[in-house]
Amino acid sequence: MHNPLHIIKKNKDKTMGILKKIFGNGSNERKSGIYVVEQNGLKELDEHPGNGSINAIINELGFKTNQVHTVMTFDSKNISNIGFKIFSRQPLFALTNDGVKNLKLQDLQKEVRQIDWDFEYSSSEIEEILSEGVKEQNLSYDFLNTVTKLSPKTDKTYFANSLDILLNFENGILSSFSSTDGLTSDSKYLKNLNQGLFNSMMDEAKQFQNSQNDVLLEINNQCKALRSIPEATNNPYLQEHQNKFGNYNFYNLWAAHYTPPFSIEEFKVVNKGRFVNITDNQLKVDSFYYEFDENGILSNSWK
Repeated sequence: MHNPLHIIKKNKDKTMGILKKIFGNGSNERKSGIYVVEQNGLKELDEHPGNGSINAIINELGFKTNQVHTVMTFDSKNISNIGFKIFSRQPLFALTNDGVKNLKLQDLQKEVRQIDWDFEYSSSEIEEILSEGVKEQNLSYDFLNTVTKLSPKTDKTYFANSLDILLNFENGILSSFSSTDGLTSDSKYLKNLNQGLFNSMMDEAKQFQNSQNDVLLEINNQCKALRSIPEATNNPYLQEHQNKFGNYNFYNLWAAHYTPPFSIEEFKVVNKGRFVNITDNQLKVDSFYYEFDENGILSNSWK
């Protein structure tokens, strides 16, 4: 014998299912939690595209993954991630936290205003984005011109104003780039962090190098070493590599204690005027000896 209450519940569920198909789930019911920015506001996607990943969302919107910069908003009550066109503050989509059933445009705009853009688009991040674009060959002049104003320098070279970088194009696609001042992201990082230390290193380089290119080569290698050695300026070997100019030679510290694959040619340029030839493959700088193998690659060091 059928339970009349069960029959009533079954018919009620069936009725509700028909109503949902006709009228939708209602504005208060969460769908995908993915909101796409449109001209007149936000639109929540009915379901997760593809496998539901952020990359799948980016592809669904017609972009390559390296054309969109994603920011994680850890402190937001409503939003977990926001996707932007690279180098811009123009949001394309937002992912809401679990339980959030509705996202308003003003809430998204509020989160965008709170983002630390100096961090998100640091010089190292800009270089990484551009390097990926060169590798993938999918950053066109037309696309980049929508996110940063491009001023022509030659037929194939343009200055990106907001990035302070020269961009080179082949057949309309980004092929290479360079900083206008010749500094790498590591050097720019130190310059912004400690102008005094940077200037002191620059003054020493200018004292020994004969060309601006070699000055930059020395500075860029010193700053790369600083970003590469453990504990940076708190490295336990730091005091052993302070020279008579009062500067720390981070490059030589890296060479002496961690033996990266430096070539003898590069080593001589970075230490120009400050090294002594002991033999063809042995050099001395301050109190340290550096030995290079038959291929000219750093192989040993001692004090």
